[in-house]
Amino acid sequence: MEINGRDVRFFRSVLANCKVADAAPDGDIKRFWNEQLLGGSYSVSQRAAAVIMTALSEGYEIAQHAADPKYRPRPLTEEEVMSLKYPEFNALYNEAIAEWFDGGKRTVEPDPEPKTEKKTEEEEAGASG
Repeated sequence: MEINGRDVRFFRSVLANCKVADAAPDGDIKRFWNEQLLGGSYSVSQRAAAVIMTALSEGYEIAQHAADPKYRPRPLTEEEVMSLKYPEFNALYNEAIAEWFDGGKRTVEPDPEPKTEKKTEEEEAGASG
């Protein structure tokens, strides 16, 4: 997604995991999700979302630099994330969450097989002969 004139990408690296854990109460990442992101006030949950986005952005940027030392990392900052309009913030958050949970490779679940009505004994007898 383009933010402030640059393409922002996310990567769930060990660094990103640690950044999120560091923002958690007592370093407990489960508490981060349960108390801050999902269970916190609006302000707390929005700031927690910003932590996820900045951590995953830094994860991507540092990984790019590790792969190519000439690459100049420019991760998102909390200030940048918090200055976004709400629809942009949500779109960026959705991309970050997709990366967090499944490496950004969400797949569409196939529709379940349609339910068929149970055939009566007469219909089954007709089908067999």
